[in-house]
Amino acid sequence: KETEELETLGRYYDEAKVLDLKLWTVVLISWCKRGIASIFIYVGALIYGVRQIRLGELSPGWIYPMFSLSTQVFDNLWKVSDLERRIHYNLWSVGTLKEALSLPTGLNFREDAVVLPRNSPCKIEFDAVSYKFGEDDRSSLVLNDISFTIEPEEKVALIGTSGAGKSTLMKLLLRYMDPTSGTIRIDGHDLRDVDLASWLAIVGYIPQQPQVLNGTIRYNALYGVPKSKAERISDEYIWEQVRMLQVDFGERLTDGLDTGIGERGVKLSGGQNQRLMILAAVMKDPRFVVVDEATSSLDSSTEKLVQAGLEKALSRNCGALVIAHRLSTVRKCNKFIVIEPVSGSGSKIVGTGRSFEELYETCPPFKKLAEDQEVRI
Repeated sequence: KETEELETLGRYYDEAKVLDLKLWTVVLISWCKRGIASIFIYVGALIYGVRQIRLGELSPGWIYPMFSLSTQVFDNLWKVSDLERRIHYNLWSVGTLKEALSLPTGLNFREDAVVLPRNSPCKIEFDAVSYKFGEDDRSSLVLNDISFTIEPEEKVALIGTSGAGKSTLMKLLLRYMDPTSGTIRIDGHDLRDVDLASWLAIVGYIPQQPQVLNGTIRYNALYGVPKSKAERISDEYIWEQVRMLQVDFGERLTDGLDTGIGERGVKLSGGQNQRLMILAAVMKDPRFVVVDEATSSLDSSTEKLVQAGLEKALSRNCGALVIAHRLSTVRKCNKFIVIEPVSGSGSKIVGTGRSFEELYETCPPFKKLAEDQEVRI
């Protein structure tokens, strides 16, 4: 594809070059006009001064200030041209940045928002929640009338095929966006009325794709912990969590917790970066955790160890919403919710249960998913 891509880039360049040439042609013409005008002003001022001196209207001493003033005018006119060049050179970048900064967030924040306490029970209720991309009638409906409750310290698995809207539901809970209709309540408060910082402070998020930062193991592990609390956390406690979650990477930890992992964790494998994200979420000591298929990059042996560690970490007065593609990763949850897209009307809840056995008997989509993954019931 090299030749084809070069030709495509060449066409983009040619199109940009035509527009750029038109702009700079206008600019150069204006520079020339300004330059010619400044030369006439400069020479005219000197001729006028010499003439006035010859007529005796001015003394010869005036020739220097007139020459100096004309030179300043001449130089400043050329500086205007240089300023114009700089403005045109940076105008596109400034316009693009302005456009990006003025993009609407789509979220409204109340000044008198409810601040959730650090020990909040975190009872979560989805009440007839629907969401669609866009605001017109042609926009596709992603979620349709989703209602369920997560009791305090309850571990709920959200099951469904790819494209069913599981990640969209997770983003609504983290308030990346607000529902098109319906309400999400945290301890009885509408999420839109809750102080977002206080909510996110008690939530741990483990994404499917690791989002580690350039720094050390310690820096990433404690990133979500308030600075005042992080300073009191001992190395012994961090190592305890590291071993429990199988984040001990052996020889790669050349400097212990101060081992650098590089930009986007380039010095670690995908599975190791994912385990580091799990560690960071656990170190926040959250009241609720959102897990988005956190072990998808691990081999089966390591996955079992990490699952055991994650289960132990989540058992500490903590609720969870676990998004799963692989049923084997969520078998020990307290409750299971199955969502599936319904043709033309978005995704809906098609089954709920307290066990795989119950869902297998009552929910055909779950039964098919279990059989496709060869899960023993």
